[in-house]
Amino acid sequence: MVRIGITGVPGTGKTTVSRLLGERLGLPVIDLNYVAEKFQIDVYKDSKVIDVEKLERELSRELPEDAVVEGHLICEMQLPLDFVIVLRCHPNELRRRLKHKGWDEEKINTNVEAEILDYCLIKSEENYENVYQVDTTSRTPEEVVEKIIGIIFGREGGDEVDWSEYLFTRL
Repeated sequence: MVRIGITGVPGTGKTTVSRLLGERLGLPVIDLNYVAEKFQIDVYKDSKVIDVEKLERELSRELPEDAVVEGHLICEMQLPLDFVIVLRCHPNELRRRLKHKGWDEEKINTNVEAEILDYCLIKSEENYENVYQVDTTSRTPEEVVEKIIGIIFGREGGDEVDWSEYLFTRL
């Protein structure tokens, strides 16, 4: 039995990696964004406002014993997960990916800042025990999946990621 959470800021590769990981391990993939639709309480600046506490309670009750759970909100909750993988991406590459998705500059800047400041990592470490970072910047989705499988089976550790130097060069 294994429950794996895949989190990170938008644009780091969560959806693609989770789908491939689920296929490789034969596990169902739970898309937290899809489940969260039921818990939307408002819209603010083109973003959905979710009742995270209700979502957390519902997921904690309904989560299968074996699953990959994907979504940036994982870091905000305390779900019964065995591993939490925080996908990371260099700020320049993340900016490129989000622009390619057609996001507006304000939303791009907010997410790039969250990545630089380790937001998802810090929140994940506050809420979970087995938290690992995987840098997706120059890896293919298949390579990221191999890295995660290595972590889960104890063959390798996570990556060390620190974008603070980027922050200082931008000031």
